[in-house]
Amino acid sequence: MVGNPPYFNMSQEQIEKKYAGQDFDNIATGVTNIAALFLKKYITLLEPNGYLGFVVPKSLTYSGSWEGIRKFILDETEIVKVIDVHEAFEGVLLEQVAIILQKKPSTKKEFIEVQYIDLPYTKKKTEKHKVATKLFTKDMFPIYCFNINNEIKNQCLKNAKLLDDISKSPRGLPIQKFKYLFTDKPSASSDKRIIRGDDIEKYKIKNESFVQHTRAELNKYSQKIMVLDCKKIVVQNIVAQTSNHLVIIAAFDDTGAIDVDTVNNIILNDNEFDYKYILGFLNSRLAEYYAFNFLFNRAVRTMHFETLRQLPIKIVSEDKQKKVADLVDKLLGETQDSEKIKLRAKIDEEFYSIYGLKSKEIALIEKSYAD
Repeated sequence: MVGNPPYFNMSQEQIEKKYAGQDFDNIATGVTNIAALFLKKYITLLEPNGYLGFVVPKSLTYSGSWEGIRKFILDETEIVKVIDVHEAFEGVLLEQVAIILQKKPSTKKEFIEVQYIDLPYTKKKTEKHKVATKLFTKDMFPIYCFNINNEIKNQCLKNAKLLDDISKSPRGLPIQKFKYLFTDKPSASSDKRIIRGDDIEKYKIKNESFVQHTRAELNKYSQKIMVLDCKKIVVQNIVAQTSNHLVIIAAFDDTGAIDVDTVNNIILNDNEFDYKYILGFLNSRLAEYYAFNFLFNRAVRTMHFETLRQLPIKIVSEDKQKKVADLVDKLLGETQDSEKIKLRAKIDEEFYSIYGLKSKEIALIEKSYAD
């Protein structure tokens, strides 16, 4: 069976109303891409040992909203092959994979073949590798966890805590419609600094604006304004990308500023970690490589900060964290671009060492930035 189902989202309520009695409860647990329903329907119709090949959104392999269908695929079929076709259809602003499944074979293979075709981040037209079947779970189909890449991932996860476990990440306020309250200079002593997503550069907040936060229009946000009134890391909500890697853009705010909803905030709740140690890691090549390969499966279309909460933060001594923090402070005070580049490289080197990467693994990451 071969197909290319439609791609659009439906709410759980819409699905329950339109497809009542069709047993999509474990697939549609919120907003769901209708392609997931097609996958379940046609897998169910397959004869034992029958094959299905579908072109579906690449988010099937990593997004939380596809967890139900990933579990169903693993329970009911063997994944024979996944082909990363990047953007298969002109004018469709989504990336796709082709997935080939076999229904309930008598034995399962140890490895799944992965092929990528004409991708923007490689000069090769096509390449193949194998990923261990046991690595495919309902949480993720890790199509780029091959050989050396899997070693990098495992090394990063050793003796680490996920960012999600050591911090809370409230998003900024949806207050852009009140732009008339924003000013370049404070008009009263009670005015607070405000940060927009495009104000954030790596390590630096480039513009200084203020908001009259005591005005009646913002009263309903007073509780959240209080939450944000602390030191924190601010990160652009939409993760930037280039042709061959993504770019995490994070800076440090120690002014208790308010920010808008194009910004996510990282507020630490584990005093084992230093803010500037975390800031250095988020802006590092290692963090970007990890997120690109292991959290987003090398997707380059509209990725959100929320997934970055799964980044592993290495548990190290206070002295090692301070060494990074001192480099970050030096970078924040540097005005010469050439010196900033050198300091960023030193921070990258520190994290390669902290995370225990081998020279061949470092070379692979660095090469991804040179290609």
